[in-house]
Amino acid sequence: YVLNDDALAVITAYYGRSGIVQIPASVIMGNGVQVAVAEIAPEAFNGVSVTAFAVGSGNEYFSADEYGVLYSKDGKTLVRYPAASEETGYEVPDTVRRIESYAFAGADKLETVYIPSAALRNMGEQVFEGCSDKLALYGGAAANPFAIELPEAILPEEQGNDEDEGVGGSAGKDDNGDGEGSDDGGDGEGGEPGFAARR
Repeated sequence: YVLNDDALAVITAYYGRSGIVQIPASVIMGNGVQVAVAEIAPEAFNGVSVTAFAVGSGNEYFSADEYGVLYSKDGKTLVRYPAASEETGYEVPDTVRRIESYAFAGADKLETVYIPSAALRNMGEQVFEGCSDKLALYGGAAANPFAIELPEAILPEEQGNDEDEGVGGSAGKDDNGDGEGSDDGGDGEGGEPGFAARR
């Protein structure tokens, strides 16, 4: 963990067990101060076999849907799709307005993803890094989709094209959590299993 400009915790890396990963409400930093977990670095879960995300009770910054996909608390930002999920298709809800960098990274079982039009205009970099080159992307809802082509910086390397559209952003924030942490990690520093800590 590191602290952001608002003195809230940012998850920078995860070294715990694979499977279901719980995002805690708060953590104890190296100086003994308990702070809310409010942000996740884009590459924090790259290379980790996460089958689903769960969110600790009291976390006011993140939520997870029934597929274990991690969102901002208000549901407007898709933060991270669990790369080791067995699902072959996913429809991003039409309430989503932002998809973070590396959100689907490593999800190589996905064959079809539907992305609402609003989110298509606000996507981070390398969103689909490490996904199958057979991944089919569609705009709109599954009931009435349209084929889309995305910039090379967003697609898997094998699917890159010559268009160039840069985007950026970060997840939403709210208030402090209640201190409940994850039991699903290894032995990270800073008072919370599985997560890296920096003082």
